[in-house]
Amino acid sequence: MLKRLALKYWPMVLLVTLIGAVLYMSRYAENRKAEHQENAQVGGPNAVIPPNGNGQSTQNANKPHQYPNWIDTFTWPEGATTWALFLTLIVIAWQSTETRDAAKAALLQVGFMERQTKILEDSVAAAKDSAKAAKDQIQLVMEKERARVEVAPLDFDAVELTEPNKIMIEFTNIGPTSAFNVRVEAGARVIVEGFKPEQGEYTDLALPTLLKPDKPESSWVVWDFPRRWQKDVAGDKVRIDFEVTGQIKYRDIFDTVHTEDFSYRMNVYGIEAVPRNFIQLKVMRKWYPFDLHPGDWEF
Repeated sequence: MLKRLALKYWPMVLLVTLIGAVLYMSRYAENRKAEHQENAQVGGPNAVIPPNGNGQSTQNANKPHQYPNWIDTFTWPEGATTWALFLTLIVIAWQSTETRDAAKAALLQVGFMERQTKILEDSVAAAKDSAKAAKDQIQLVMEKERARVEVAPLDFDAVELTEPNKIMIEFTNIGPTSAFNVRVEAGARVIVEGFKPEQGEYTDLALPTLLKPDKPESSWVVWDFPRRWQKDVAGDKVRIDFEVTGQIKYRDIFDTVHTEDFSYRMNVYGIEAVPRNFIQLKVMRKWYPFDLHPGDWEF
Protein backbone atom coordinates (compact mmCIF):
# COMPACT_ATOMS: atom_id res chain seq x y z
CA MET A 1 0.00 0.00 0.00
CA LEU A 2 2.83 2.41 0.89
CA LYS A 3 4.48 1.66 -2.42
CA ARG A 4 1.26 2.44 -4.27
CA LEU A 5 0.85 5.74 -2.38
CA ALA A 6 4.48 6.65 -3.10
CA LEU A 7 4.02 5.97 -6.80
CA LYS A 8 0.83 8.00 -6.80
CA TYR A 9 1.95 11.11 -4.91
CA TRP A 10 5.67 11.31 -5.67
CA PRO A 11 5.33 14.49 -7.82
CA MET A 12 3.66 16.35 -4.95
CA VAL A 13 6.23 15.10 -2.44
CA LEU A 14 9.01 16.24 -4.78
CA LEU A 15 7.41 19.68 -5.11
CA VAL A 16 7.08 20.09 -1.31
CA THR A 17 10.70 19.01 -0.89
CA LEU A 18 11.86 21.55 -3.48
CA ILE A 19 9.82 24.31 -1.84
CA GLY A 20 11.29 23.40 1.57
CA ALA A 21 14.80 23.45 0.13
CA VAL A 22 14.20 26.85 -1.49
CA LEU A 23 12.85 28.29 1.81
CA TYR A 24 15.72 26.87 3.80
CA MET A 25 18.34 28.19 1.40
CA SER A 26 16.62 31.60 1.29
CA ARG A 27 16.47 31.84 5.09
CA TYR A 28 20.08 30.74 5.32
CA ALA A 29 21.18 33.37 2.78
CA GLU A 30 19.26 36.14 4.60
CA ASN A 31 20.76 35.19 7.94
CA ARG A 32 24.26 35.20 6.49
CA LYS A 33 23.64 38.59 4.89
CA ALA A 34 22.38 40.04 8.17
CA GLU A 35 25.36 38.66 10.10
CA HIS A 36 27.74 40.09 7.49
CA GLN A 37 26.18 43.57 7.80
CA GLU A 38 26.31 43.41 11.62
CA ASN A 39 29.93 42.35 11.62
CA ALA A 40 30.79 45.15 9.20
CA GLN A 41 29.20 47.73 11.54
CA VAL A 42 30.91 46.36 14.62
CA GLY A 43 34.35 46.16 13.00
CA GLY A 44 34.20 49.66 11.41
CA PRO A 45 36.73 52.49 12.17
CA ASN A 46 34.20 54.52 14.13
CA ALA A 47 33.36 51.74 16.52
CA VAL A 48 34.53 52.22 20.14
CA ILE A 49 34.69 49.29 22.46
CA PRO A 50 34.29 50.31 26.13
CA PRO A 51 36.88 48.72 28.36
CA ASN A 52 34.37 47.41 30.84
CA GLY A 53 32.10 45.88 28.21
CA ASN A 54 29.20 48.14 29.02
CA GLY A 55 28.82 48.95 25.39
CA GLN A 56 27.54 45.46 24.64
CA SER A 57 24.98 45.78 27.34
CA THR A 58 24.01 49.20 26.08
CA GLN A 59 23.72 47.85 22.51
CA ASN A 60 21.58 44.96 23.60
CA ALA A 61 19.48 47.28 25.66
CA ASN A 62 18.94 49.60 22.68
CA LYS A 63 18.15 46.71 20.22
CA PRO A 64 14.44 46.34 19.64
CA HIS A 65 12.55 43.21 20.72
CA GLN A 66 13.51 40.15 18.56
CA TYR A 67 10.74 37.80 17.37
CA PRO A 68 11.44 34.06 17.04
CA ASN A 69 13.23 33.06 13.80
CA TRP A 70 10.37 30.87 12.56
CA ILE A 71 8.08 33.92 12.29
CA ASP A 72 10.31 35.29 9.51
CA THR A 73 9.61 32.20 7.51
CA PHE A 74 5.99 33.29 7.20
CA THR A 75 6.81 36.89 6.52
CA TRP A 76 9.64 36.36 3.98
CA PRO A 77 9.67 37.59 1.28
CA GLU A 78 6.02 38.54 0.69
CA GLY A 79 4.37 36.83 3.61
CA ALA A 80 0.97 35.21 3.04
CA THR A 81 1.02 35.96 -0.71
CA THR A 82 4.08 33.79 -1.22
CA TRP A 83 2.60 30.97 0.82
CA ALA A 84 -0.60 31.24 -1.17
CA LEU A 85 1.53 30.78 -4.28
CA PHE A 86 3.23 27.74 -2.75
CA LEU A 87 -0.11 26.25 -1.72
CA THR A 88 -1.40 26.88 -5.22
CA LEU A 89 1.54 24.98 -6.68
CA ILE A 90 0.90 22.13 -4.24
CA VAL A 91 -2.77 22.01 -5.20
CA ILE A 92 -1.83 22.05 -8.90
CA ALA A 93 0.58 19.18 -8.32
CA TRP A 94 -2.12 17.26 -6.41
CA GLN A 95 -4.66 17.92 -9.15
CA SER A 96 -2.16 16.81 -11.78
CA THR A 97 -1.66 13.57 -9.88
CA GLU A 98 -5.40 13.03 -9.60
CA THR A 99 -5.89 13.89 -13.27
CA ARG A 100 -3.19 11.41 -14.27
CA ASP A 101 -4.82 8.73 -12.11
CA ALA A 102 -8.20 9.55 -13.62
CA ALA A 103 -6.69 9.27 -17.12
CA LYS A 104 -5.17 5.92 -16.23
CA ALA A 105 -8.50 4.77 -14.84
CA ALA A 106 -10.22 5.97 -18.02
CA LEU A 107 -7.71 4.07 -20.14
CA LEU A 108 -8.28 0.97 -18.04
CA GLN A 109 -12.03 1.45 -18.44
CA VAL A 110 -11.61 1.85 -22.22
CA GLY A 111 -9.52 -1.31 -22.33
CA PHE A 112 -12.13 -3.12 -20.26
CA MET A 113 -14.89 -1.92 -22.56
CA GLU A 114 -12.89 -3.01 -25.62
CA ARG A 115 -12.43 -6.46 -24.11
CA GLN A 116 -16.12 -6.61 -23.22
CA THR A 117 -17.01 -5.52 -26.77
CA LYS A 118 -14.72 -8.21 -28.20
CA ILE A 119 -16.31 -10.81 -25.95
CA LEU A 120 -19.75 -9.60 -27.00
CA GLU A 121 -18.80 -9.72 -30.69
CA ASP A 122 -17.43 -13.22 -30.26
CA SER A 123 -20.62 -14.23 -28.46
CA VAL A 124 -22.77 -12.76 -31.24
CA ALA A 125 -20.66 -14.53 -33.88
CA ALA A 126 -20.95 -17.80 -31.97
CA ALA A 127 -24.70 -17.29 -31.63
CA LYS A 128 -24.98 -16.64 -35.38
CA ASP A 129 -22.97 -19.77 -36.12
CA SER A 130 -25.16 -21.78 -33.77
CA ALA A 131 -28.29 -20.34 -35.35
CA LYS A 132 -26.98 -21.13 -38.83
CA ALA A 133 -26.08 -24.67 -37.76
CA ALA A 134 -29.55 -25.11 -36.24
CA LYS A 135 -31.17 -23.70 -39.38
CA ASP A 136 -29.12 -26.03 -41.57
CA GLN A 137 -30.10 -28.96 -39.37
CA ILE A 138 -33.78 -28.01 -39.59
CA GLN A 139 -33.48 -27.58 -43.34
CA LEU A 140 -31.85 -31.00 -43.59
CA VAL A 141 -34.68 -32.59 -41.62
CA MET A 142 -37.31 -30.79 -43.71
CA GLU A 143 -35.60 -31.87 -46.93
CA LYS A 144 -35.50 -35.44 -45.70
CA GLU A 145 -39.10 -35.57 -44.47
CA ARG A 146 -40.87 -33.60 -47.21
CA ALA A 147 -42.91 -35.01 -50.06
CA ARG A 148 -41.13 -35.57 -53.35
CA VAL A 149 -43.11 -36.40 -56.51
CA GLU A 150 -41.51 -38.43 -59.29
CA VAL A 151 -42.90 -38.19 -62.84
CA ALA A 152 -42.56 -41.05 -65.37
CA PRO A 153 -44.29 -41.41 -68.79
CA LEU A 154 -45.29 -45.00 -69.55
CA ASP A 155 -43.86 -46.79 -72.57
CA PHE A 156 -46.00 -47.71 -75.61
CA ASP A 157 -45.23 -49.04 -79.09
CA ALA A 158 -48.61 -49.09 -80.90
CA VAL A 159 -50.62 -46.13 -82.18
CA GLU A 160 -54.25 -46.05 -83.40
CA LEU A 161 -54.63 -43.96 -86.54
CA THR A 162 -58.34 -43.12 -86.38
CA GLU A 163 -58.48 -41.82 -82.80
CA PRO A 164 -56.45 -39.37 -80.70
CA ASN A 165 -53.89 -41.25 -78.67
CA LYS A 166 -53.03 -41.01 -75.01
CA ILE A 167 -49.66 -41.02 -73.36
CA MET A 168 -50.05 -42.24 -69.79
CA ILE A 169 -48.00 -40.49 -67.08
CA GLU A 170 -47.45 -41.95 -63.64
CA PHE A 171 -46.92 -39.74 -60.55
CA THR A 172 -45.37 -41.33 -57.46
CA ASN A 173 -44.70 -39.64 -54.14
CA ILE A 174 -41.34 -41.11 -53.12
CA GLY A 175 -41.09 -38.95 -49.97
CA PRO A 176 -42.04 -40.12 -46.46
CA THR A 177 -44.96 -37.66 -46.12
CA SER A 178 -47.95 -36.70 -48.25
CA ALA A 179 -48.10 -34.04 -50.96
CA PHE A 180 -51.09 -31.67 -50.81
CA ASN A 181 -52.85 -29.42 -53.33
CA VAL A 182 -51.31 -31.28 -56.24
CA ARG A 183 -51.83 -29.65 -59.63
CA VAL A 184 -50.27 -30.70 -62.94
CA GLU A 185 -50.21 -29.08 -66.38
CA ALA A 186 -48.75 -31.10 -69.24
CA GLY A 187 -48.82 -31.58 -72.99
CA ALA A 188 -47.48 -33.91 -75.70
CA ARG A 189 -46.44 -33.52 -79.32
CA VAL A 190 -44.84 -35.48 -82.18
CA ILE A 191 -41.83 -34.26 -84.16
CA VAL A 192 -41.14 -35.96 -87.51
CA GLU A 193 -37.81 -35.36 -89.14
CA GLY A 194 -38.23 -33.21 -92.25
CA PHE A 195 -41.66 -31.83 -91.25
CA LYS A 196 -42.64 -28.73 -89.35
CA PRO A 197 -43.40 -29.83 -85.77
CA GLU A 198 -46.86 -29.55 -84.34
CA GLN A 199 -47.24 -26.96 -81.58
CA GLY A 200 -47.86 -28.56 -78.19
CA GLU A 201 -50.53 -27.32 -75.81
CA TYR A 202 -50.75 -27.63 -72.03
CA THR A 203 -53.85 -28.87 -70.26
CA ASP A 204 -54.71 -29.58 -66.63
CA LEU A 205 -54.43 -33.26 -65.86
CA ALA A 206 -57.05 -35.22 -64.00
CA LEU A 207 -55.12 -36.16 -60.87
CA PRO A 208 -55.95 -36.42 -57.13
CA THR A 209 -54.92 -33.37 -55.12
CA LEU A 210 -53.46 -35.63 -52.40
CA LEU A 211 -50.58 -37.94 -53.18
CA LYS A 212 -49.73 -40.35 -50.39
CA PRO A 213 -46.27 -41.90 -50.08
CA ASP A 214 -45.53 -44.85 -52.39
CA LYS A 215 -49.01 -44.81 -53.88
CA PRO A 216 -48.75 -44.11 -57.64
CA GLU A 217 -51.45 -42.13 -59.41
CA SER A 218 -51.72 -41.84 -63.20
CA SER A 219 -53.19 -39.49 -65.77
CA TRP A 220 -52.68 -38.90 -69.48
CA VAL A 221 -52.00 -36.36 -72.18
CA VAL A 222 -53.51 -36.53 -75.67
CA TRP A 223 -51.54 -36.35 -78.91
CA ASP A 224 -52.41 -36.86 -82.58
CA PHE A 225 -50.36 -38.31 -85.41
CA PRO A 226 -51.37 -36.25 -88.49
CA ARG A 227 -52.59 -38.39 -91.42
CA ARG A 228 -50.51 -36.35 -93.91
CA TRP A 229 -47.43 -37.83 -92.29
CA GLN A 230 -48.57 -41.43 -92.24
CA LYS A 231 -47.94 -42.29 -95.90
CA ASP A 232 -44.63 -40.42 -96.00
CA VAL A 233 -43.10 -42.14 -93.00
CA ALA A 234 -44.75 -45.58 -93.15
CA GLY A 235 -42.14 -48.26 -93.68
CA ASP A 236 -39.37 -45.69 -93.77
CA LYS A 237 -36.61 -45.26 -91.20
CA VAL A 238 -37.31 -41.62 -90.54
CA ARG A 239 -36.69 -40.30 -87.06
CA ILE A 240 -39.77 -39.51 -84.96
CA ASP A 241 -39.61 -37.90 -81.50
CA PHE A 242 -42.41 -38.02 -78.95
CA GLU A 243 -42.20 -35.32 -76.27
CA VAL A 244 -44.05 -34.93 -72.98
CA THR A 245 -43.47 -31.77 -70.96
CA GLY A 246 -45.22 -30.17 -68.05
CA GLN A 247 -45.14 -28.64 -64.62
CA ILE A 248 -46.26 -29.97 -61.23
CA LYS A 249 -47.04 -27.92 -58.11
CA TYR A 250 -47.67 -29.28 -54.63
CA ARG A 251 -47.39 -28.35 -50.95
CA ASP A 252 -45.56 -30.40 -48.33
CA ILE A 253 -46.31 -30.87 -44.60
CA PHE A 254 -44.07 -27.89 -43.78
CA ASP A 255 -46.37 -25.66 -45.87
CA THR A 256 -43.68 -25.12 -48.51
CA VAL A 257 -44.90 -24.96 -52.11
CA HIS A 258 -42.78 -26.78 -54.68
CA THR A 259 -42.91 -26.08 -58.42
CA GLU A 260 -41.06 -28.54 -60.65
CA ASP A 261 -40.81 -28.75 -64.44
CA PHE A 262 -40.44 -32.04 -66.27
CA SER A 263 -39.70 -32.95 -69.89
CA TYR A 264 -39.27 -36.40 -71.46
CA ARG A 265 -38.58 -37.63 -74.96
CA MET A 266 -38.87 -40.98 -76.79
CA ASN A 267 -37.06 -41.69 -80.08
CA VAL A 268 -38.59 -43.77 -82.89
CA TYR A 269 -36.80 -44.57 -86.18
CA GLY A 270 -39.89 -45.56 -88.23
CA ILE A 271 -43.41 -47.00 -88.21
CA GLU A 272 -44.95 -50.09 -89.64
CA ALA A 273 -48.60 -50.49 -90.55
CA VAL A 274 -50.50 -53.30 -88.85
CA PRO A 275 -54.14 -54.47 -89.24
CA ARG A 276 -57.17 -52.72 -87.77
CA ASN A 277 -55.92 -49.11 -88.23
CA PHE A 278 -52.90 -49.47 -85.98
CA ILE A 279 -49.26 -48.75 -86.65
CA GLN A 280 -46.29 -50.26 -84.91
CA LEU A 281 -43.58 -47.92 -83.61
CA LYS A 282 -39.97 -48.96 -84.05
CA VAL A 283 -38.68 -47.60 -80.73
CA MET A 284 -35.02 -46.65 -80.77
CA ARG A 285 -34.86 -45.17 -77.26
CA LYS A 286 -37.47 -45.20 -74.54
CA TRP A 287 -38.46 -42.21 -72.43
CA TYR A 288 -35.56 -40.16 -71.09
CA PRO A 289 -35.38 -36.64 -69.58
CA PHE A 290 -34.12 -33.79 -71.74
CA ASP A 291 -33.50 -30.06 -71.31
CA LEU A 292 -36.34 -27.95 -72.57
CA HIS A 293 -35.09 -25.00 -74.59
CA PRO A 294 -36.76 -21.59 -74.12
CA GLY A 295 -39.49 -21.06 -76.65
CA ASP A 296 -40.06 -24.77 -77.37
CA TRP A 297 -42.99 -24.86 -74.97
CA GLU A 298 -44.85 -22.11 -73.14
CA PHE A 299 -46.52 -22.53 -69.78
